[in-house]
Amino acid sequence: MDDDITRLRLSDSQDLLALAPYLLGYQPCEQLVFVVIASGRLVLTGAVAAEGVLHEEATRDSISTALDQFDDPMVLLACWSQDEDLAEQVLGRAEVWADPSRVLDSIHVGTRRWRSRWAMPDHAGGDVEELEGLPVVAQAIVAGLVRAPDRGHAVAVVEGPDPSSGLEDRLLDAEDRLHPLDWTHWEARALELQQAGLDAVQAAGSQRIPVEVQGDLLEWEALLAQAAVLAGDEVTRERLWMRLGRREAQPALDFWTQVVATTPEPWASGPLVMMAFSAWLAGQGALHVACLERLTRLGAQGSQVEVLEIANRCAVAPSRWEQVRAAEVFGVPA
Repeated sequence: MDDDITRLRLSDSQDLLALAPYLLGYQPCEQLVFVVIASGRLVLTGAVAAEGVLHEEATRDSISTALDQFDDPMVLLACWSQDEDLAEQVLGRAEVWADPSRVLDSIHVGTRRWRSRWAMPDHAGGDVEELEGLPVVAQAIVAGLVRAPDRGHAVAVVEGPDPSSGLEDRLLDAEDRLHPLDWTHWEARALELQQAGLDAVQAAGSQRIPVEVQGDLLEWEALLAQAAVLAGDEVTRERLWMRLGRREAQPALDFWTQVVATTPEPWASGPLVMMAFSAWLAGQGALHVACLERLTRLGAQGSQVEVLEIANRCAVAPSRWEQVRAAEVFGVPA
């Protein structure tokens, strides 16, 4: 697994501060961000609304639970806010929740300047614009990390197609083709399509339509539609989850994002659950939360939605999945 680790040279709080938006996938705004380091590795990045720190008890549990998952964790706390008084209150409360002995630094990031509450005066802050010029940002970009201008840009992909897109017929055709299948063939088809989708998006690279199907767009559209129908079954989704490890996380997220983008609302819940799971597994917290928010609007329920909500609320690290998967697939005690 070490071959899959992104290696970045981090030397101080300034490096972690510059890297945080790339770890989140978007530029924070009026949020408390926490970056957790354990055993010499950056293991978790999370963000909560700044106002929520003052008014929502669940926020305390999220931060505490996130830290308690690891042995001897240390955490950087940073509040992106234009309101200095609010940031001071948020950071003060978060420091207590995290345990001051585990806090590496506590930083307020304003519009133009950032300031550490803990550092010595001659190292207490700097210009926000200068963070973009640090070597760690270039390393992050080379490693494939991206930063959207804001959370809205990062999560717009979960909203699915326009209601007037006329894609319903494609999904109805997929239902007609799949519903005659018995359970064994239904499950086999679902696993086959997911693997085909993962292989295709990996081969496509930065191109949205996989190279090998560009000559037959209708075939690719049919594959996405069938995947959406198959993912509507909870037991099938469980089988699909079990086929995904952290190595497959990003291709799975790319594939299920395309499924969600082409799936009208009546069929959207199943693909959204798959996208939410893939986003969590890939460490894409903003997308994970956005999927959960839309699932809530759709009234989706079930044990898998509950699991995904717990993973978000308790900031469960994706690395935990390999233990669960090993226990389920190989009979290894988790």
